[in-house]
Amino acid sequence: MKKHTRIILSIGLSFLVLTSCNNSNNNKTEEASDESADYNFDKHGEIAVFIDDLAKAVNNDDKNTIAQMTQFPLQDEWEGNLEDQSTSLSCQTDKQFSEKYDKIFTPGLKKPIKAKEYRGWFNNGTGVDVIEKGEFLIDGDGNIDGESERPHNMLGIKKIDGVFKIYAIKFYS
Repeated sequence: MKKHTRIILSIGLSFLVLTSCNNSNNNKTEEASDESADYNFDKHGEIAVFIDDLAKAVNNDDKNTIAQMTQFPLQDEWEGNLEDQSTSLSCQTDKQFSEKYDKIFTPGLKKPIKAKEYRGWFNNGTGVDVIEKGEFLIDGDGNIDGESERPHNMLGIKKIDGVFKIYAIKFYS
């Protein structure tokens, strides 16, 4: 009987250890998923919160989250696309966005996003800007691929249905 009791206790202890390890692994999985849930979509009516979340998403190359922060169709407003649509960075869907992500989010654009550098509309003396009043701009640096005539990418951001969204890839003419 004593031997039988020891076997049962041994099995019970093994079960407790396995259950404990399994719960520990589940907590790690939950912690990892909590990181991705660290975005404040419900507060994207505030530009600073939107920019904070955009910086986090770009830091993680989180294309899905950035796509959620983008209005489709995303318009590429570079005038060179009028002559050659094959170079356009316009995206009709989040799938196209994911495919063009690296061409849109160049190192020169990621840098100001990560630094949370953006500006609002300003009157440059002529009342003309690449964005409208109430919109915001993230201005990248360097050209897109080091070879083309295309200027650097800039993101136009505006409120759509009460929340800020990336709506266009802007350029200076």
